[in-house]
Amino acid sequence: MDIFISSAFGNSQKKKEKKMKISAAVVAAAFSLAFSFILVNFTGQCDAALQQGFYKGKCNSQDVEAIVASVVKRRFNDKPRVAAGLIRLFFHDCFVNGCDASILLDGDSSEKTAPPNLSVSGYDVIDEAKGLLEEACAGVVSCADIIALAARDAVQLSGGGRYEVQTGRRDGFVSLASNVDLPSPRFSVSQSADAFAKKGIGLTDMVLLLGGHTIGFTNCSLFRDRLYNFDNTGKPDPTMDPLLVTKLRLICPRNSPADRTPVSLDQNLASTFIVDNSFYNQIRLGRGILQIDQALALDPLTKNTVASLANGNDFLARFGQAMVKLGAVDVLTDSQGEIRESCHLKNKPRSTFLFGFFRPCLRLPLRKPQMVLSGYADITSDFLAPQDVNNADGNFFTFTGMQVLVGEDFPKKFTILKASMAEVPALNRHSVSCFNQPSPHPSPTAELFFLVAGSLEPGFVDTTNKLFTQSLQAGDMFVFPKGLVHFQYNVDANNPALAVSAFGSGNAGTVTSQDSICPLNLHGHNTTQLKSENNFNVHKVFNSFNCSVGYEEQCLRQDKGHSEVPTTTSTKSLVIFT
Repeated sequence: MDIFISSAFGNSQKKKEKKMKISAAVVAAAFSLAFSFILVNFTGQCDAALQQGFYKGKCNSQDVEAIVASVVKRRFNDKPRVAAGLIRLFFHDCFVNGCDASILLDGDSSEKTAPPNLSVSGYDVIDEAKGLLEEACAGVVSCADIIALAARDAVQLSGGGRYEVQTGRRDGFVSLASNVDLPSPRFSVSQSADAFAKKGIGLTDMVLLLGGHTIGFTNCSLFRDRLYNFDNTGKPDPTMDPLLVTKLRLICPRNSPADRTPVSLDQNLASTFIVDNSFYNQIRLGRGILQIDQALALDPLTKNTVASLANGNDFLARFGQAMVKLGAVDVLTDSQGEIRESCHLKNKPRSTFLFGFFRPCLRLPLRKPQMVLSGYADITSDFLAPQDVNNADGNFFTFTGMQVLVGEDFPKKFTILKASMAEVPALNRHSVSCFNQPSPHPSPTAELFFLVAGSLEPGFVDTTNKLFTQSLQAGDMFVFPKGLVHFQYNVDANNPALAVSAFGSGNAGTVTSQDSICPLNLHGHNTTQLKSENNFNVHKVFNSFNCSVGYEEQCLRQDKGHSEVPTTTSTKSLVIFT
């Protein structure tokens, strides 16, 4: 998140400039507003709820769902069992912390390391899809949504029909093995129902979701007791078909530690890789593999639902609906979470702060943009101090260079206040750094512009060459959409203005308007079309830059809605950003 504070002064030859005093409370409020924006990631989506077609038009004309589907289809054609892995991955993610892709995060004690997740598969499919989507539109599609879409595609490819997936999820920050509390395959129906109820999922939807076992596989360790020593009786589970017991004992010897042979949870071998209601028919015949599966067909709480699904023809539609409900469990949306660059790692916070006090119409040689970036702090220490600082105290963490903001000597001309790691060593390895280079941003980023004092006219030009402007008074806020040419115009010749801007990028960058406009030879383009309904000709803005005089900022004067090239003693000022 980039932040800069700017003060724009008018220039009058007849009147003495007025001093501008900003109280500590006002500046504190401005900083508070700016820092509150740090919590918002403008490069992601801001929709408050999941919706179908969330990514339509947001991925540079690419079809996000089609990209995911193409990866899943190719993997499925190579290995049909990948479908069961993706459905299980979806379930294991959503059941812990909600559908936030926390299961994908690496770490010595992440969810991946929990015993129930050691056999989870499908990570490579998600990674491949994420890689393609980052190439198509970096930072747009969440890993959580990719998991949900891949699970849907796995169901469809397995003959289960297509259901519409709501998207708009964001990725979580927390992944701990200690949080993994999945319902055990040895649970009773009541225990399983309690576990699902905690996630807001009812009994019928629980039965439907467990129907995903129709293409599932397991290993001997999860049901060997049912073959040899059920409930410490020394006998097999009496609810299991004796013929199935005999068959499974050949696959799973009593004392064999190896679990190399996968066992299908749907014992109708003609339906092993097909999503259908065969699973329910099998468990009604006593051919359930897992204890919970068999219990569904016998427990009074669920046996009628199982019978209805086994005999009916609506399982596919109802299963899709249950998957949609599961996909909405404890999701992160809006500004919550993040859009990970890599599904295995949380994004590293990179924050840049810009403090600029500038007097428009002042001719200055342009300098190359400077960046002071920060990343993660070293987790082995709380902070890093220079070698010449032996005993850091409160003074080490204090910077007084901004006192001018609240004093009698508030800047009356172009002033640069810089607070980077060079001035504030305590910033080393922390996610903030400050510098002043009030100019545009080469990385497309949204900007929230808050006017603390004075009056300004901000504006921007959209891609259809329409100009949007507004007159702001202290306390107003204006939004500059990402990637558009924008400006801030001081309408009061005699009074300065103070503003705070918050950017939706940790590395917005800076590009001066002279650098942007002159090399592009915009004078040779048909810029006369760049005008708004009030006849503010934007081409005159570009014409006001005299590229032949070198890298010096020019000023623009606006008179009754028209723009014209001013002299250097113009009483009004314009700052243009691209």
